[in-house]
Amino acid sequence: MNLTLKGLFLKSSETFIFRLIGIFSNYIYFYLISINLGPKEIGVFAFYQALLLFSSIFPQFGLSTSIIKFISNNEFDKKNVILKSLLTMTFLSLLTIVIIYFFGDLMFFKKDNFSFSMLVVFSLFPFTILNVIPEVFRSLGKMRSFILYKYTLVPIFGLIIIVLSNFSISPIKSYIFGIYLVFLILIFHSYKNFFSFNEKNNCKNFSIKYLIKVSFPMLLSGSGLIFMSWIDSFMLGIVGSSFSDVGIYNICVKIASSTSIILFSINGIIAPKIAELYNSKKIMELSSIISNSTKLIFMFTLPILVILILFSKKILNFFGPEFQIGFIALIILCIGQLVNAACGSVGYIMQLTGNEKVFKNVILTCLFINIILNIYLIPIYGMNGAAFSSSICLVSWNIFSMFYIKSKLSLNTYFKFK
Repeated sequence: MNLTLKGLFLKSSETFIFRLIGIFSNYIYFYLISINLGPKEIGVFAFYQALLLFSSIFPQFGLSTSIIKFISNNEFDKKNVILKSLLTMTFLSLLTIVIIYFFGDLMFFKKDNFSFSMLVVFSLFPFTILNVIPEVFRSLGKMRSFILYKYTLVPIFGLIIIVLSNFSISPIKSYIFGIYLVFLILIFHSYKNFFSFNEKNNCKNFSIKYLIKVSFPMLLSGSGLIFMSWIDSFMLGIVGSSFSDVGIYNICVKIASSTSIILFSINGIIAPKIAELYNSKKIMELSSIISNSTKLIFMFTLPILVILILFSKKILNFFGPEFQIGFIALIILCIGQLVNAACGSVGYIMQLTGNEKVFKNVILTCLFINIILNIYLIPIYGMNGAAFSSSICLVSWNIFSMFYIKSKLSLNTYFKFK
């Protein structure tokens, strides 16, 4: 089925609304923390989130992307795919937990008298599951469940818990409570839905060895994307002057990346279709979907970014006057997001059309450049240096991927004014 511009808009509307609820809850969450506890507490919370995300990369093992590919392929038994994915994540989570437990304080899990190792250990396994299993809902077209579990419910529960406690518990602990509540709901819901699948006798054999083989390149490229999204906040915490800078910068990142809700909403619809149409060799239909999705992404993203750039100081002042010093970083990050929107869904296209190894190399190269730039620029320019490093790398991998897709697949992903 070909998705027209109108059809794509209608299909992504519900996705957009539920994602918007999640983002709005997240903003209220951070706003209340900033007003009641200040930028330092936000910085501590952001540093924990970065550590948790980095620690979950290995246990996820690229499954958050590859499972879309497996579930969308009708040649595999879906129940078998889910069970072996869960088994893999459980084993890798336990291995990672053991490493952090014994060596955490020797690495980056201790900073300014804050010890993060046990907090990460306690939340790692449910967090890993929450980042992968909802992708099964997405692959099956159940976008509401996908967004609620992966993006919306945790900040909502975290917000409710911290408000009910009258801020007597830390944002990190309220977040962990939220993770566990959503994890339990997800397990119950998944059991009712996924294990009712009827096994097919004519399905191809799906082994853990094959799962690892396909997922490994996506682990590397996916880990690169996660690192690039959070490495600036992480390195500000390591080489920056204070957790307050991390807190202010993290708010800037959240504001700038709020525009990616458009990209996310569209990707949620087209990702399974990309895999399906490419496997079916329906290139003309694939080209049409990609072109329509990029138009929709850019048309809705551009006005939002213009507003964020023009009123950057006033928007940051909403979180408190001390946050206004981040306005230059916010502008730089918004420029990077503009290029990201103009290039279209290049990440998913690369990974779901057999080019995941090339994408992996691009992302890892950009990650290396990002780290070098952060090491050099953060001590001199602080959060502005972190923003510049992040935006340069975001622009670089988007543009390279865009040209590669044009050259290799003869598909135009970029926005055209016509």
